[in-house]
Amino acid sequence: MTAKHTHGPWEVYDGPSGYQHRIISDDDVGTEVCDVRQSRDASLIAAAPELYAALHRLEVTANSAAYCYSNRPENFAAALRDLRDDAEAARAALAAARGTKE
Repeated sequence: MTAKHTHGPWEVYDGPSGYQHRIISDDDVGTEVCDVRQSRDASLIAAAPELYAALHRLEVTANSAAYCYSNRPENFAAALRDLRDDAEAARAALAAARGTKE
């Protein structure tokens, strides 16, 4: 999977005016991703790479669990544990998007 966006993580930095928030990638250069005027949107936008990664992991793990259920029942319990772990990571990503710790 090749990402076609600025790699994360992304961080929110408040602009000097207080009403504008900059979303900056946490790379070596600190690439500016975008400017956001509404603080309620800044956390959601900054969490986009984490949300994308969590959703991708859930997709892969859910497909693996479905495969194990049908074809490898001896591995199904392990697949469910992986799915539970990925769901926990998704909850953390959602909390970041809401601007809360959980």
